Amino acid sequence: MTIKRVREWSYPHVDELEGLLQWAKDHHREHMEEAVARVVDFTDELRLKVERVAPFGLDDDKATSWTPSNNIGVLIIHSGYRAKIDETAIVAYRVDASNASSLIASSAASNAEVTTGALTGTDGNDTKWTISAHTDGKIYVENRLGSTVWFRGTVVT
Repeated sequence: MTIKRVREWSYPHVDELEGLLQWAKDHHREHMEEAVARVVDFTDELRLKVERVAPFGLDDDKATSWTPSNNIGVLIIHSGYRAKIDETAIVAYRVDASNASSLIASSAASNAEVTTGALTGTDGNDTKWTISAHTDGKIYVENRLGSTVWFRGTVVT
């Protein structure tokens, strides 16, 4: 798993980010693309660290993981077949002793789910893809959709 650091700044406006994320959650069904764009674009004003997760293919009933540079953040992840983006999820995560993950928003009729713990490939529900935060410092993604799916993402911390 390759993570490319795009920007790195300080983190002064937590309340503004929470407000924007709430807007994204409230409007995710009608305006998912705009919600994702607003979260990413707003990082310039918030002085956040943004890392791109290189695209990766994941076979059915398989899982992968990577270690983000910060143990608390927001993951914006896209799944799709071939080059097409079918689904997007925005997930708040914490990968330390107090591990947590929370689905903030997802595209309409999304198959995305969140949990905590290490994923091995068959832990999540069948016909779903699962994002998980674990105490080992890693974010896990598991594919149970029935065929190979491509994922790409952005980590904001």
